[in-house]
Amino acid sequence: MALATLVIWVFLGVGAMGHILKEKMKLSSHCVHRVLRLQNDLKKPLVQILKLNPRAKRLRVQQAQTQKRLARAVATGNEALAAVLTARLIWIANQQLLLRAKQEGLFLQAGLLRQEFHHQSIPGSRQVQKWTHYPDESKTLALTAYPPGSLSPSYKPSMNFSNLQKKSYKISKQISFGFLPERFFSGLPKFLKLNRSCTATLKKQGEFRWTPILKKDKASWRFSYGSA
Repeated sequence: MALATLVIWVFLGVGAMGHILKEKMKLSSHCVHRVLRLQNDLKKPLVQILKLNPRAKRLRVQQAQTQKRLARAVATGNEALAAVLTARLIWIANQQLLLRAKQEGLFLQAGLLRQEFHHQSIPGSRQVQKWTHYPDESKTLALTAYPPGSLSPSYKPSMNFSNLQKKSYKISKQISFGFLPERFFSGLPKFLKLNRSCTATLKKQGEFRWTPILKKDKASWRFSYGSA
């Protein structure tokens, strides 16, 4: 009888462990896929912003050159040339504002992608999701504008880009042990809660090539038990 009980214990234990491992693999796969997909989506507006840098710089150069010419025209009393250069400065400023609107639109697009990721549910699942913010929470894209105050700034990756750009995804799932016979598992936990966290960032591979990569979490897996 004791041997039969032991065999049943082993059989049920192996079954429970297999169930846990299967759920753990599914949870891990989902977590990694989600956070890498987010960074893959975010790299698109990031690259588009960086590709606007040459035009932003050209407009700043044109603005500076025109301002110098206007100053000389005013100093020499050449009113006709001053009027032409003033009109050109206005045109350049309008072009800068249009470019700035395009840049800000891309930042907004990135923010909407992050919001969509944060609120997206998992169809047909009771899994609990939690978005975790890392340093520089206000930045969806870790880019810094230069020169400060320009109508058409250029953008470059911020200092410590890898850490500022990282995004984390946390998900948990409760695995019930209710199918196990009470007489064999009396007093033991009735469920196990798996908690998985995944973190990813973007790595520069070329001038306009960025690749999503996983970063190691200090505690990517956590377990908790319950009897309720």
